[in-house]
Amino acid sequence: MVVCGRGKLGYLTGLRTELDEAKGRIISKEPFPSTEEAFAELRREDTRRRLMLQKHTPNTEQSAHSVTQQIEDKPE
Repeated sequence: MVVCGRGKLGYLTGLRTELDEAKGRIISKEPFPSTEEAFAELRREDTRRRLMLQKHTPNTEQSAHSVTQQIEDKPE
C-alpha cells in the first residue's frame, strides 16, 4: 500500500484510468476523505460514466429493426 503524507492511498492506485479525474478530486479534498467517502465518490463517477455510455451507445436490436424497416419501406 502506498503511504502519503495525507494518509493511505493504496486503494486508489489500481483504478482504471477513466476514474483518474475522480481520484484527483479525492486526493485534493481537505480533510482527506474516509475510505467509505472515497469509495462512494468513485462509485458515483463510475455509475455516471456507465449511464452516459449507455445513452450514447445505440441498442443493437433497435438499430437492426430500424434498418429492416427502412429496407421494407423502400420503394422499388
